[in-house]
Amino acid sequence: MINNVEVYRDWLSVAYYFAAIVGIPVSIGVYIWEKRKERVTRELEIYLQTCDRYIGYLQQTLEHQELRCGEFIGDEPDLKKSGFTVEQITLYTILIMTLERAYYLYNKLKLCKKNDFGHTWIKYIEWWTTRPDFQRAWVAINGWYEIEFKAFVEEKIAEAQAAQGNKQKV
Repeated sequence: MINNVEVYRDWLSVAYYFAAIVGIPVSIGVYIWEKRKERVTRELEIYLQTCDRYIGYLQQTLEHQELRCGEFIGDEPDLKKSGFTVEQITLYTILIMTLERAYYLYNKLKLCKKNDFGHTWIKYIEWWTTRPDFQRAWVAINGWYEIEFKAFVEEKIAEAQAAQGNKQKV
């Protein structure tokens, strides 16, 4: 019986050391991973809240144009050249910000890659870039968008314009 107790004690010692050697580093790794995940979630929430607030601000500028405090007040050369009204260009700004958010969530955070949601938004962005009115609005707005998003949209606009040019030649 004493031998059995010693065997159990030896096995428990091995299990204890194994848990200490493997378990502690694993738990530290899990803790660090969870903290990073929380940080990314917090940053995402801040990003989305900021975008929502700015879109709300743009909507307020549409309702109170007499205050002339929006991004566009009507006398900008690019706006005049585009032929858009302040209302139209503000709505395009809201649209582009919405598209940028979807692009950010899909490409940067890879939140939607497991389903068709993100792919659908990318196709939606590509569809908008084929529209001549969107292309003119993009030039008039010339906003400070996320670099990869801006490059993506400009690439898609160039492709759409090339395709439209090819159709006119045929």
